[in-house]
Amino acid sequence: VIVRQDDGTLRAFHNVCRHRGCRVVDAECGTARTFTCKFHSWVYGGNGALRHVPMAEGFPGFDRAQRGLVPLPVAERHGLVWLILTAGLTIDLDDFLGPMNAALAAFRVADASVFRFERFAENLNWKLVVDTFLELYHVPHLHTKTVGRYLEGKGGIHEQFGPHSPFIAPRKSFMPALRDIPPEQRDVAEHSVVINRVFPNGIVIWQRDPVEFWTATPDGDDPNRCMVRLWLLSPSKTVSEADRVRWEKNWTIVKDTVRDEDFPMACTIQKGFAGGAQDLALLVDLDLAV
Repeated sequence: VIVRQDDGTLRAFHNVCRHRGCRVVDAECGTARTFTCKFHSWVYGGNGALRHVPMAEGFPGFDRAQRGLVPLPVAERHGLVWLILTAGLTIDLDDFLGPMNAALAAFRVADASVFRFERFAENLNWKLVVDTFLELYHVPHLHTKTVGRYLEGKGGIHEQFGPHSPFIAPRKSFMPALRDIPPEQRDVAEHSVVINRVFPNGIVIWQRDPVEFWTATPDGDDPNRCMVRLWLLSPSKTVSEADRVRWEKNWTIVKDTVRDEDFPMACTIQKGFAGGAQDLALLVDLDLAV
């Protein structure tokens, strides 16, 4: 559970009661000054401190100060929250992000607003969600009625930033618009989609105006399942009524493409490997952003 403190900073904790290990917070998000475990009503403050123990006299020698929620390393940068799920470690975002720092800063996510948010429980391994954004070979075949109308399917330009990797996917307008323009004068961004894969489970996609932010969280009990979250971000804090129709169209295209086309295909991949018929995957340059 991640909590905004009164001074504006963030703190994060394992969502586990220090009495019998129950889940303390069930809500996806919200506002609260305290959190109460439903099992025995142990109460924790927003700073993680254990505030109240019913029938405390039944716990002789108990040090309440030592039984707060277990803190986790958390930081905030580029409008995103960064979390390590192992207590006791430290976050060094400069070292971790490296050149990806500048790439994410250019998206100005901190200045954006959430236009739409949705989460999807999927019957596939979380790594297949990331794999959805790794290549363009499938675009003209799987996405003929959605993004295949706008994107080329002949490869993109890939870079490696340590564990992270941005790549540029050309739009169909790329060559017609830029073929006769000298390279130093080309506005490549106007005719491209920029996909930043942020290790291990984040995807940040820039499409001129909108920014898509995807995360895939593994199901700890079942490697064949995961929770996918999608935010569509507008570049300003408010969206005018004149722009709303365009933004709704963007949202529909994103969902129709990835949720209704990519993910069902990925579910069949999951079943294919789980069934044992496929012991390896054949990968060539067309399968990758190169």
